[in-house]
Amino acid sequence: MGAAAAAAPLPWEGVAWGLGAVVLFGSFGVPIKAPAVAAARLDPVLFQGYKSFACALCSGLAYLALPHPVRFTGFGVLGAAVWVVNGVAAIMAVQQAGLGLSQMLWSGLSIFVSFLWGVLVFREPVARLPLAALGLCTMLAGMLAMTAAVAGADALPVPGWLRARAVGRRKKDMDPEGGPDPEATPLLAEGRGGGGDPKKQAGARARFRAGLGLALYVGVANGSFMAPLKYANNGPDAVKGTEYLVSFGLGAALVTAAVVGAYVLGLRLRGRPRPQWHARTAGPAALATGLLWTGGNVCSIFAVEQLGLAVGCAPPLPVVPSRSRLTGTRPGTRSRSADSRSSSASWW
Repeated sequence: MGAAAAAAPLPWEGVAWGLGAVVLFGSFGVPIKAPAVAAARLDPVLFQGYKSFACALCSGLAYLALPHPVRFTGFGVLGAAVWVVNGVAAIMAVQQAGLGLSQMLWSGLSIFVSFLWGVLVFREPVARLPLAALGLCTMLAGMLAMTAAVAGADALPVPGWLRARAVGRRKKDMDPEGGPDPEATPLLAEGRGGGGDPKKQAGARARFRAGLGLALYVGVANGSFMAPLKYANNGPDAVKGTEYLVSFGLGAALVTAAVVGAYVLGLRLRGRPRPQWHARTAGPAALATGLLWTGGNVCSIFAVEQLGLAVGCAPPLPVVPSRSRLTGTRPGTRSRSADSRSSSASWW
């Protein structure tokens, strides 16, 4: 396998598509960071609605441009469902575990899972498999170390000696009464640990671990995002490229309509106010975000078709619309919890 992979020429067109996906996926969150958009505090679920609308619009244009009849595939709808649910789960993960830690986990895990899909499931050749495995193991070790370091000594269910090594906790980190020093324990220092109340501390840890679980789910699902495309590419009735985008856009519209409808209905049943779309202030920026993401998705589709999942997949990572929206603080104000990671206020 290794010799055959090494002898095969590198498809530079696929590399170009991959680089385009990297640029667009790395830029699609920029419009939503404008001050006016942040001040509007657009609801994250409605933000996903704007992104899905832009994706569906591009898919509709692709449908008009393609020669008819255009073939549809259920794999495109499946890929869209993964994307929409991922966007919602990412917001929940950030609220419970913080932005920096969540993004670090799902970014690394996305690469890991995508590589496994390509090599183990679709049998894509790898020129130097031992070297690739070493790189993945190194990345995994770094993710675990960063999680232990950022989370704090009391946040993770790991042995005490490992916690002490990860966060540098020693006897000097204990207060005179033998309890943990809030300044030495990040989770407590942020005001999310419940102070000295054991029940509140236990609840904070449970929420934090739930956030970690959601971030891990986002990483696994995000790394699997392009697997439906590979299945759609196979078989006598293979659907590729722009045709797949049409099915994806249709699925994004249907799944988003169901998610937004369920969300608004849930708010109404709980007696909460209906969220505002902020069409004039936040709408254009959110649509621009969706258009940039869709452009990255198109580049990623062609890159995966030419390079495979093990190499060509640039995972479309979730974007967080606004720190002030997640923390519940007004733009321009600061709180100790917002400065560190995020508050645990729930939007669902």
